[in-house]
Order: sequence, then C-alpha cells, then structure tokens
Amino acid sequence: MKILFLTPQLPYPAVSGGLIKTLKLIEYLSSDHDIEVGFFVKNESEIVRKDLHDFHEKTKVKFFYKVLDIERSGLNFIKSLIQRLPLSVFRNLSEEFINTCKLRSEECDLIFIDHFLMFQYVPQDWTKEIFLHQHNAEFIMWERYSETQSNIIKKIVIKLEAKRIKNYERMIIQKATTVFASPNDIEILTKISTREINFIETLHLGEEYLLNEPTLQFNETDFSILYVGTLTWEANRDGLVWFLKNIWPHLKSNFPKLIFKIIGKDNDPNLFSSWADDNQIIWYGFVDDLKPHYDSSRVFVAPLNFGSGIKVKVINALYRGIPTVTTAIGVEGLVLNNEVDIYFSNSAEVQVKYISELLTNDSTWKKVSISSRRKALELYSWESVLSKINKAINHD
Repeated sequence: MKILFLTPQLPYPAVSGGLIKTLKLIEYLSSDHDIEVGFFVKNESEIVRKDLHDFHEKTKVKFFYKVLDIERSGLNFIKSLIQRLPLSVFRNLSEEFINTCKLRSEECDLIFIDHFLMFQYVPQDWTKEIFLHQHNAEFIMWERYSETQSNIIKKIVIKLEAKRIKNYERMIIQKATTVFASPNDIEILTKISTREINFIETLHLGEEYLLNEPTLQFNETDFSILYVGTLTWEANRDGLVWFLKNIWPHLKSNFPKLIFKIIGKDNDPNLFSSWADDNQIIWYGFVDDLKPHYDSSRVFVAPLNFGSGIKVKVINALYRGIPTVTTAIGVEGLVLNNEVDIYFSNSAEVQVKYISELLTNDSTWKKVSISSRRKALELYSWESVLSKINKAINHD
C-alpha cells in the first residue's frame, strides 16, 4: 500500500514524546508499506542537513520538505483571522506545500495525517481514506491554559484561540476515515463531534529499552529530584515555574543538601532568571543521553497544570522505575494507582509530602519503584500500540 505521511516537522532526532511516536510510526509502517513523508524544517543549516541525512539513513523512506518559519505575532494572528484558521494552523500554511502534496498524493492509496496541523494538506478532491493521528485534543490544552492566566486580555485571546481550534478539530475529525487518539482525548473529542467517529485508541510511549535496565536501588541514587521536559513547550514551562514557586522553596528549606536537576531545551533563559543563582539547582539544558540522570536520581517530578494526551516523560519514569510525583493532568489516560504505582496531586502541600517521603523512606521508595515498572511492562508496549494502527490501515 502506498501512503502519504504528513507531519509538521522533521521527526529526527526524536527529542520529544511526539517525535518519538512519529519516528516509531514511520519505521513500523514502512516495513509493510511504501511510505513517502512530507514535513517542514525551519531552515537549511548544516545541522538540519545532517539531521535530514541521518533520518534517511535510519528509516530509508522517501521524503520531501519545505522550509517554513512563520512566527507567532500580532500581525500573523490577524492574518489567521482573515484566513479563518487557528493561528497554529496558519503558521504551518504553505501554498507551495499544498501543491506538492496534491502531486505526491495522486498515486497514493491513503493519506496519514500525523497531527491536526497537517490536515489542511489533504487535497480538496481527495476521495480515498484519511487516517488522522491526534497527538492531543489540542483545544482542551488551550482552554486549560487560559485558566492559568491572570492577565484578562491574554485570557480572552487564548480562550478565543481555543474556540477556533475546537471548531477546526470538530471539522477535521468528521472528515477523517479513522481517528487515532489517546483514551482521554477520545472522550473529549467525542463530545464535540456531531456524528459518530471511527476512533481507535492509541498511546504515546517512551524509550522502552529502559525496561531492560537493571533495577534501581535506593542507596545507589543521589539525594536529588529530576525534571525532564522540553521548555519551549508552554505546558512544561508553566508547570516548572509553578513547581519552583510553590514546592521547591519548601523542599529546599527541609533538605538543605537536596539537588534539583532540570533537563530540557529552553528558548527563553530569562524565564527562570529568579532561580539562576540557586546553588541547589543544576540547569543542564538539552542532553543527548538521559540514562545517567535516570539512573542516579531518586525522585522524578512532572508538574503539569494543563495539557492533554499521554505524558511521555511519565511513561519513561515508569519504565526506569523512578518513583514519580505529578499532577492529575500528568496521569491522564494512564491506568495507574495513586500512592502505589505513582504519586499524584494538584496540591503543592501534598506534593511536598509525597516527595519528602520518597526521598527519605527506603521501603516506600522500593515498593513504588517495583510497582511502577511492573505496570509499565504489563500495559505500555510499543508493539501493541503500533500493530493496532497497522491493523487498522490493513483493515485486519
């Protein structure tokens, strides 16, 4: 079967949960099908050219791309209103790419849309199957984000954008033949649709090789907590700032020797300038290999106040067996028992209590470490996720 696979960005290197899923999909589906991948890059620097080369070497698939970098600005927001598109969709709009996709699709049997941003590239006269992979229920993230805002103007603008995305998502899921989404996102998307949609459950998972690593031992870990998250993503930035303001001061006071390791690419270092001189915080930025940090850290934290879909950072912590403290948003879509497989609460006070217990209680730490890893092994494997998508494409 010949598939046109459209995704918003070069899925290599796979440095985020969404890119991990996209790369896994391309590799898995290309073993059964003839796939051509289309995506955007922001420039054609030497680094990008190397990534393009490495992507081809890893997957061996055909691909095409367009350089596109439309900034988030007031002017482009107005243009998006004129175009009647959500700003995020408008920022991924290219007339040249529309024409290219139309030509590339002529000999294809189906189009696989990896992320709602790319649905605009389905040719208007397309009559064959469309498989839509919803990485998130996008509008619900914007709705939740608006609730975190104290600035009334910003709150109104974000609510407006959430409404526009909601209308757009309603339209595209009803045009798609099949929609893949996480269980919690399917529940949300079902409520906004006006007809029955063929939904199939899927999950975003992480680095499954971590399950093969030796069991962690409490006394072999540092007296430290670990945060991992791409800090160009608003939900991660918001959550980390909340943690630093509401939880870290209590932990720092209670444990003067505690180290807080923060890993993640950041495009705005001034955002965290208030903590730049804190000698108990280590700012790593982006790192190529997370394994040494997983192996040495005692507690993993995933503070999230908004978002949707499966949180890959949480899955990776489960795989490695690092006891994790997060929020209700952090465990959405996952079948986990609180205070058994993981700890979650939206209360800063309760999170301080959870983290303190795991930092100091060997017995509790060990039980959670073993239970979390066992649950991940039982429920969250890539083979089951990817084979389900392939079976849907093959109509098995």
